[in-house]
Amino acid sequence: MTVTTHERDALVARIAQLQDELDDIDDRRAQIKGQIEKAQSDRHLTGEYADPDWFRRAKGAVRHLGVERNEVSRQIGEANRSLRALNNSLHRDTFYMAVRDVVDDVTFAHIVERHRAILSQAESGAST
Repeated sequence: MTVTTHERDALVARIAQLQDELDDIDDRRAQIKGQIEKAQSDRHLTGEYADPDWFRRAKGAVRHLGVERNEVSRQIGEANRSLRALNNSLHRDTFYMAVRDVVDDVTFAHIVERHRAILSQAESGAST
C-alpha cells in the first residue's frame, strides 16, 4: 500500500506542477494579447501602425502558447484520470481489508463468488 501512496503523492505533485505551468502560459498569453490590443488601440487613435514584424511575431506567439496550453491541459487530464484510478484502487484495497477483518473466510469467498457472477452477467449483457 505504501508504494501506491507514493505513486499518488507523485501524481498530485505532477498535477500541481502542470497547473502552475498552465497558469504561467495563461499569464504570458494575456500579456501578449494586451500588447496587441494596445497596439491596435494606438493605431485607431494615432493612425500609425505597429511594426508589422513585431505584430506577426506577437500573433504567432499567442498561437504557439495556445497549442502549448492545449498540450498541458491534455497532460493534466491524463494525470487526473490516473489519480482517479489510483484512488479507486486504494479504496478498493482498503475495503477488501475491512471486509476481511469483519467476515469469516467462507463468507468472504461467497461475496467474491457473487461479485464475479455479477461481473460476468454485466459483461455478457454489454457484449450483446
